[in-house]
Amino acid sequence: MDLFEPFPLKDKKSERDEIVEEMVASEQSYLRYLLLLRHLFQKPLNEASKSRALQVSLRDVSLMFGNLDQIITINSKLLIDLVSKIKEWSESQTLGDVLKELTPYLKLYGYYLNNYDLALLTVQKKNKMEDFKNWLKSKIEDPLCDGLSFDALLIQPIQRVPRYKLFLQRLVSCTAPSHQDYPLLSSALDHLSEVAAEVNTAADIQKEREILSQITEKFGNVTPPIDKPGRKFIAETDVLKIERKGNAVKKRLYLFNDILIVASPPIGQFRIIKYIQLKLKTVSAISVPDDGNLQKFQHQFKITSPAKSFVVVANSEQHKTEWIEKIQNTIKALLHLKQMATGGETNTPKQVAAAAFQPDYEAPFCTLCKTRFTFSNRRHHCRQCGRVACQSCTNFKRELGKGKQVRVCVVCIAKPADWRPQGMERTILLDSKEPFSEERVTVDSSTISDEPPISPPKQTTAPAAAKSDSLFDDNSTLFDVKTTKDFDEMVDSLGENHSKEKRTLMALKKMFPEVNTNGC
Repeated sequence: MDLFEPFPLKDKKSERDEIVEEMVASEQSYLRYLLLLRHLFQKPLNEASKSRALQVSLRDVSLMFGNLDQIITINSKLLIDLVSKIKEWSESQTLGDVLKELTPYLKLYGYYLNNYDLALLTVQKKNKMEDFKNWLKSKIEDPLCDGLSFDALLIQPIQRVPRYKLFLQRLVSCTAPSHQDYPLLSSALDHLSEVAAEVNTAADIQKEREILSQITEKFGNVTPPIDKPGRKFIAETDVLKIERKGNAVKKRLYLFNDILIVASPPIGQFRIIKYIQLKLKTVSAISVPDDGNLQKFQHQFKITSPAKSFVVVANSEQHKTEWIEKIQNTIKALLHLKQMATGGETNTPKQVAAAAFQPDYEAPFCTLCKTRFTFSNRRHHCRQCGRVACQSCTNFKRELGKGKQVRVCVVCIAKPADWRPQGMERTILLDSKEPFSEERVTVDSSTISDEPPISPPKQTTAPAAAKSDSLFDDNSTLFDVKTTKDFDEMVDSLGENHSKEKRTLMALKKMFPEVNTNGC
């Protein structure tokens, strides 16, 4: 019996007859695509895996095709039963018994559907290899493929369960309640609805793709692209991002199954230009304990990654907890998927997160030596731990993975370059009740976490030769000014050829408030 020959019913067809004929033709076409997928792609790749000719393993093939063989067995049996019914078709013939028998086996589609993202991920990875890419292209160009891509063939089983439900709904609607097939069809529809609820449907996947497409449109054509096979949108929310200076700016988090995007919220129809795209496998979301005495903003949590780390503010404690869990659960799911794809191998080198800078407002004085920050004693951020400290306490340079020497503090320079403070959601400040001193003091390792028992170097006065004639040079004596008297001394020290600088100093003097001698 040829399962793929057409089986037209009688000339004068009822609506029920037309639906049955359409269903059989659809099943023939579907099974043909499944067999094409097996014979044109799966079997040759299985053979290639034995010799590693296309750099594919047997596991790669298994991940690409899932339980395709089981699905072919199920649908071959279904088509045989449908053709047997059609060959003896009459007004009293039933189909509900065949379809009801099918429904328990449709649960096997669940494995294929759940494996689908992993299949796309594997194909995407292998497509980066020139041999596999050329082989796949030659197969797709085969006339048997009927112009369908490999992805279009792989998605066929994903679309099938909703089609069966639709056919059953139409058959029930056009079958008289008095017909012997009506209770059979109704029962089959009930069972199919239960099965469909247990597995992801094509409608769900299509909806996810539409959402992803809408979000991609907000960014335009960017590199790396946001819309790519296997990527799923999880959620989005608005937060405040705390800047280094302590101000908070509005940002929107876009969480996907493999990346996290932090962007400025879109304005009207304009596309988003300013954003950060972080690989989720390197991201961590950490709660920052609330401290009303120290923080301007409550409900903070830290997002860390090797590329960028920062602190954001949620709308509420519930919002904060919800988003930390969302990010952490998505990371776990991603790592599990990666582990399955690699057979449990994890060759990704360990990457160290960038420091999240402590806001300026949290540190009225150096967090290491207690010196009060003033006009001349300015704040600096350690690029390794993120703490705020004075120039003397951060007067060290080291390379932190980007081939560039950056400023680090006296604590971090004594540690390895990949060291980061553990459990310090905020840099620990010294007891604010202690009196301030302009003198440099020895760092107390008992007050600061993970700190070596060493003293920062004393700040020495630069020799006169090191001072610059420019008022705005980094070595300018302007940064030594503490009182208006200092302005007068600077004016007197300038020669006749510095009239412009003298006028600038006199203007600054008028705006400079008198302070007491200890600079507090």
